[in-house]
Amino acid sequence: MQRSADSLPVTGTITRRQVFEDCALVATYHHPGSRLENHRHESAFFVVVLEGAYYQTCRGREALCDVNSVRYLAPDEVHASNFRLGSLCLNLEIRPHHFCEIEAPLSKIDSGEIRHSMATNICRSLWNEFSSQDNLAGFAVHTAILDLTGLLNRVKIGRAISPPNWLEKAREYLDAYCTSSMSLPQLSRAVERHPTHVSREFRRWYGKSMIQFVRERRILRAREMLLLPERSIADISSACGFYDQSHLTTAFRRQFGYTPAQYRLTRVHG
Repeated sequence: MQRSADSLPVTGTITRRQVFEDCALVATYHHPGSRLENHRHESAFFVVVLEGAYYQTCRGREALCDVNSVRYLAPDEVHASNFRLGSLCLNLEIRPHHFCEIEAPLSKIDSGEIRHSMATNICRSLWNEFSSQDNLAGFAVHTAILDLTGLLNRVKIGRAISPPNWLEKAREYLDAYCTSSMSLPQLSRAVERHPTHVSREFRRWYGKSMIQFVRERRILRAREMLLLPERSIADISSACGFYDQSHLTTAFRRQFGYTPAQYRLTRVHG
């Protein structure tokens, strides 16, 4: 049994790794249903989700980490991770001695989250560096560290890099009730904002409409339930808000490239 707050290196199944003098790029896959209890890392990390999503608990607060967010974990920050949906993550590991070379030292910045297209674009461009054959990868990584640090500093001094609390509440509401019938007026009352304002700001901050978000959450919820062999696919379809099993199958194949039955066969019986 893992002791609370143990210091761990990068965890999960490492699929790719590229090491530089003072940092590293590490791609990790986390199987659905896996979790890590309280632990910490000696190095600082930026983490971006390339596929899927997971939940992270840090300083008593649970946050959903998905493809629209970049997480920063300061060295020795105690946190726990729940990968009940499974995810593919890109980890940017920064060795402690690199802090002194950064214009705004990361050592003075607390752990946090950046929800901004600039941050996700920076991290996703690093993913392309894995397949690069030239000698610019290290330069690209150092540039990304500086850019992400600058964004974190903007969060620290209160500039609008993260969504307002009411919009986060709206996203949490949609996530919690994604399998139910809902209405925009109902949501706007819950967050005390005009429906037009909610719709516009949601798309601006998260890069998709609320309908797209809910549909994605329904598919992810179904994928999670497919790991329960006692639940039929027809039952899961109904429970996750789909019209019927055919509707779920079509949406699932469009999202992942395979059917719910194929996914269950490889994950549960494989």
